[in-house]
This record gives sequence, C-alpha cells and structure tokens, in this order.
Amino acid sequence: MPEATSAATSTETQTWPYRLDLIPLGELFNDEAYQRPLTNFLKRIVARYDPAMIGTLIVSERPSRKKARYAVIDGQTRLEGMRHHDEPVAPCVVYTGLTREQEAQLFARFVVERRGMATYLRFRSALVANDEEAQGIAEIVRTQGFKVAGDGDAIGIKSIAALEWVYRRDPDLLHTVLFVIGDAWPMANGDTDPGERTRGEILKGIARFLREQDADPDKLAKRLKSVTPAQLRHRANALREGSGSSGSFDRHVRDALLGIYTRGRS
Repeated sequence: MPEATSAATSTETQTWPYRLDLIPLGELFNDEAYQRPLTNFLKRIVARYDPAMIGTLIVSERPSRKKARYAVIDGQTRLEGMRHHDEPVAPCVVYTGLTREQEAQLFARFVVERRGMATYLRFRSALVANDEEAQGIAEIVRTQGFKVAGDGDAIGIKSIAALEWVYRRDPDLLHTVLFVIGDAWPMANGDTDPGERTRGEILKGIARFLREQDADPDKLAKRLKSVTPAQLRHRANALREGSGSSGSFDRHVRDALLGIYTRGRS
C-alpha cells in the first residue's frame, strides 16, 4: 500500500487535518444519521462502472470502532458501486479528529456547494451538526405538535426554506403560524404526512398575513376551518390570475386570507 500523505484543510473557524490513503472497503461505513438515502443513481454507477471515474472518497476516521472505522462523508454511492465490483480498497481523503457533528457540517458543505440536494436532507445534516438555527426551528415544530422532515425520519414538514424564512423574521411568528395551521386543519388519526397544509406558500402566506394585518391568531384559525388548504391555494391562484401578477405565490395566499378573515367578522 502506498505511503499516506498528510495535509490540512481550513475554514474560517477551524483547521481539520487529513491524509490521502487507500482504505479497505470493509473498514468503510455510512452513518445514516446525516447521510441521505441511496438513490437509483446507484444502478447507473454499477452498470457503467469505471474505476478511473471513482475519484477519492471523503471519510472520517473513528479510531474507537474496531473494524468499520471510517465514516463516509462524501461518496457513499461510489462506495456501493465499488462493493458491487469487488474492489479491495478505495482511494480516500481521510479526516482525523472530527466529531460526528463536524462530519455532518462537512457533509452539508459538500452537498450544498458541489451539487443540488433536497432541503430537508440538508436540514437533517444541520440537526446532527447541532446547528443553532436548525435546532431552534425543530424545537418550535415539535412544540406545536408537528414533525420536520429529517428530524429522525423522513416524515414531516419538508418546506424547510419556508420554515427558515419565517423563523428568521421572528421565532415567535413561526410558533403562531404552526398553531394556526394545527388548530385550523388538524391531522386525522393515522395520518403521517402534513401534505397540503404545510406547503411553503401557505406557511409564508399565513406569516405575511399575521405580520401585516396584526390579526388575531385564534380568529384566523377559526375562519380557516371553513376551507381546506387546497381551497385556500385555489383562491390564491384565482387572485393571481385576476391580477395578472407574477409575484411570489405566498403574497396571493396572504390576500386570499384577508377575504376569509374579514368575511362575516364580528
């Protein structure tokens, strides 16, 4: 085996040492706490396998583990392709001394900066990395009786960008928005997917309405019981088409809410 070489990579806050090495495949594993699930792209990797295109995997050495002691941060699909073709070793950039949280931070940076990624999968890695904002959002979501996708499983609110948008304006506003949704449209027994009621445009539309109209959350929830989330979106779409505006759809949700809120107001 070639002699390993060592170096280090730096961020604004820390320096993480690494080395280049060839690692037996039996010593590599995927940490599902922050890794995203394998996709059908694996079939393409296996069918068109070319050792020259594997490149290097990014891994973190965990000396406490007896055998499979290198957690794969970037390259799990390529690793599985190598397993299918009985490769003995994988070329790796091996980081040392990382905590699990730091592994998750590095994973998130790789997938966000190098290729697209579902926001709820990015959010899951942020939770494992103990990101302050992600933890704050997840706590509010749980307090209001919801789940956020990536919070231990794939069930829950997947409109992460909308949750972040509301939270960054006011964490208390996110509490209120989720209260209104939960009170107006409670989930039926056995339901696991929030679906329509927590679409991004509805989360942001309710947030806009509450901020701009200084509305009573209890009264808004009561009014919303008369419509379904799909009907609210239908009304918002009618307003958008009628106005000829191409602005963000959540603004039209806000306008639709005004009509529902003021109808028959006592």
